[in-house]
Amino acid sequence: CDDARGELTALIEKSVARRAELVAGIDEALVALYERQRTRAGVGAGQLQGRRCGACRIEIDKGELARIAAAPDDEVLRCPECAA
Repeated sequence: CDDARGELTALIEKSVARRAELVAGIDEALVALYERQRTRAGVGAGQLQGRRCGACRIEIDKGELARIAAAPDDEVLRCPECAA
């Protein structure tokens, strides 16, 4: 039991350190937005998968998909249903 606990602790510490490395390279405002969304809904972001939000799985309508396709690369886009 102590061995397993030690392994889990080491894994958590490694994951926390890796996350800190990754976050260091991301704009602070974007990280703050992600954290607010994650705290509120349990999911900080969702990947668009076909026509579906990867967070809530709602199907995005064609008009919204067109707006997404036309958006600048640096614009933060959010699901109209879950805001992920």
